[in-house]
Amino acid sequence: MLRYARAQRRVPLRSGPGVLRLPHRVKIVVRPNDYEPGRANIIVYNWAQQSAVSVDVSGILKRGDHYVVQNAEDFCGPLTASGIYTGRPLELPMVGVRPPSPVGIAHGSVSAGHRADLQRVRPHEDKAGPLHTG
Repeated sequence: MLRYARAQRRVPLRSGPGVLRLPHRVKIVVRPNDYEPGRANIIVYNWAQQSAVSVDVSGILKRGDHYVVQNAEDFCGPLTASGIYTGRPLELPMVGVRPPSPVGIAHGSVSAGHRADLQRVRPHEDKAGPLHTG
């Protein structure tokens, strides 16, 4: 077993400016649900800290589909977006939500905020109007 000092000599660790660089772009991943057509998870890595992102869900929804988008940190909270899919990318606001506190814990959890977000898009079968939650 190598001791820490000897290991440090073998693999010198650099320090100083420029060693750790965080990404600076937005990366969006849309993962379709294999078991429920029209449903997907949307993962947003928002290193640029944009206030909103455009998400292409053309491989998930069909034109004319009624849809809802929910923040995965609070499915019972207000919807992120809802409407009728027109074929254009969805504009999703990047606002942090405060997830509900677990039962028995007085203080609330901390949201990932503007840097990362997980949303769920799914069809909404009730054609009478948008789904209201929260």
